[in-house]
Amino acid sequence: MKHREIAVGRRIEAALRILNAVSFLSAMALVACRSDKTQETPSIAFTKILPAAEGGRENVDTIGGRVKSARQDSRLLSTREVGRGGCSPGD
Repeated sequence: MKHREIAVGRRIEAALRILNAVSFLSAMALVACRSDKTQETPSIAFTKILPAAEGGRENVDTIGGRVKSARQDSRLLSTREVGRGGCSPGD
């Protein structure tokens, strides 16, 4: 083997070591940057609900509860569902 071939072989070996080190460090950086926090679905647990009664626009009361995993600027939209035997205004 010639001296020049040995030098080229050593350069290739050194380049492969550097590439291996860069790959390892990149993988470690990706693992370190991932979030361990699990993404929870927002949920509401009601602690105070309205009693069943005849409705109307003047029947107003407060509901209470706890919210988990919601963003600070989130809003709650409350709706009612008319089932069998119910009626809606204008019916």
